[in-house]
Amino acid sequence: MKGNLELIKKLGSGIIVFLLVIMLAITFTRQPIDEVIDLITGKSNIGKFNGITISKKDYGLIQGECESQFQQYGLTEIPPQFINSCVFERIQSLYVKPVIADELGLGISRQSIESQIVENIKIYYETQKKKKLPGDIIPPEELYNRELAYMPIHKRIAYTKAYQMESFITKPIPISKIEKELLKNLSNNDFILQGKILVFSNKSLMDKIKVEIQEEEIRTRYEEEKKQFFSREENKNKEFSSYEEKRLFLKESIENDKKRSELSRIKENLNKQKFESIEDLVIIENITGNFFKDIQISILQLHNFSIENMKLNLNQSEVLKNLLYSKNFIGPISSGESTIYLVVNQIKKLPKKVENNPSYESTERLTYVFYDYLLKKTRERGKFELNIPYKN
Repeated sequence: MKGNLELIKKLGSGIIVFLLVIMLAITFTRQPIDEVIDLITGKSNIGKFNGITISKKDYGLIQGECESQFQQYGLTEIPPQFINSCVFERIQSLYVKPVIADELGLGISRQSIESQIVENIKIYYETQKKKKLPGDIIPPEELYNRELAYMPIHKRIAYTKAYQMESFITKPIPISKIEKELLKNLSNNDFILQGKILVFSNKSLMDKIKVEIQEEEIRTRYEEEKKQFFSREENKNKEFSSYEEKRLFLKESIENDKKRSELSRIKENLNKQKFESIEDLVIIENITGNFFKDIQISILQLHNFSIENMKLNLNQSEVLKNLLYSKNFIGPISSGESTIYLVVNQIKKLPKKVENNPSYESTERLTYVFYDYLLKKTRERGKFELNIPYKN
């Protein structure tokens, strides 16, 4: 009996703690209560991207918008795959495409969005005053609140960035006959980038820099530090380490200072150089002490390949834009702590066995392949998931 009583007490304590956790979550979180309850009960796993949970509310609203869109065209029985495709695309516009827009340097300020809302409300408010009785006019404050309830600022920013990204990437560019042949079957083939690459990091350059340290320099540094030490009131009656004790440390410190100074000079010299022709390769090699190496990289592996024990990522907006514009000399670009110079000699096609291979006869560059590639790689990088399919 006593054991049962203790068990009941423990269960009661556990329930109380659980309820307290729920109450604290509801009190301090910015999420709606229904989403908090769903998170706690494990019912909100719609999906995620870049570690951010895709909102169940967003999914529901987008699903409703897609259904309404198809109904406007007179479709009463909408195939589930149509809704799925529409929802997937709009979720990408809300979560994935804005990331690419930021990486491309495309952006929209919160202030500009708010200004546009205010401008639209002014126009609507003035129209009301001309057409409605005074008692039927909705005040500007309420109109503003309705606008934000319909679509919050952060969503408007996301959708605007998505539109900017789409417009920028898919903008057609005139191409030559040779480029047209290269792009003819692009969507059904893998491509190998053949060229040269030079990679270095600050550490690799520092390791190559050789400097000489004179004994007099070490002695001078010691006297400077000693003088600075005793200039502080709290150190007046303290002892300062002997020269012999500090000599090795001071030598290394002077050596690092000289190397950092030389590194700054090297990088400043690099920044002054152009990178536009074969002749420039030799100049960059002489400045860095590194040499260009021949490479062959699959376009599909640009995001992750290694050279000289350094993992590199060339799936960057700057690289892709330059490839898009057929630029042969790309750099300097950064990947982690590495600086990269890239020479593109050619892009070689590796055919795949695909039936009904499409033929593109357009005189404009078909950039939708790059558009799809960017979306795919950004989804993979952000571990994009969308778990709940549409159900009729």
